[in-house]
Amino acid sequence: MFNKSRSRGVGYSLLLVASIAGCSYTPSSTMNALIKVDPETTPAEDLRIMVAAPPSVRPQRNAITLLTKIKEKGGGVIRAQEYRLQQIPKGGDELRVVDDQPLYAFRIHPRDIAKFNAFRLGEAKEDDREGELDVDAKACRISPQLPTQGKLTIYLKTAELKDYVPIVRNVDMLEDMNASEIALAFPICTSANSDYKG
Repeated sequence: MFNKSRSRGVGYSLLLVASIAGCSYTPSSTMNALIKVDPETTPAEDLRIMVAAPPSVRPQRNAITLLTKIKEKGGGVIRAQEYRLQQIPKGGDELRVVDDQPLYAFRIHPRDIAKFNAFRLGEAKEDDREGELDVDAKACRISPQLPTQGKLTIYLKTAELKDYVPIVRNVDMLEDMNASEIALAFPICTSANSDYKG
């Protein structure tokens, strides 16, 4: 998900179905929906992640990645793998605005699908370990003014789910950040770092 600041290493985790119950921002209705999803077999090419971001920020171009981790239960990370996420052009199945927030949908880059499946296959053989999925995206601001509203909602859609379900809702990504940290985390959008046209 959107990190408050990559340099500070502060971010939010989108957990796999097996361990997502630990996320305090996850609605109970989402928990019920995710019972239908098997994280070991759900098709990677059908995985969709949608971000509802504040109107004053935009995702930076080619700066969205997905990180899978294997962890010992209650322990540290054993191995990790990063994948590129590709923004999905506006389509009929993509909602465009929710609560006045623009939406941006992403999928695993086609060139990284095989790598994702290989990593997941190895994870499935390790019953005493846990899987975790992080989505990290750099964002930029559309004006010189620093963003004052930082509520973020993340949606997930898989082959088993008919609609997007909110994984985390209304997370404040500006919480505990001062003006200097916000300026660093959200540079001004330009033609070099985003598709924002102004």
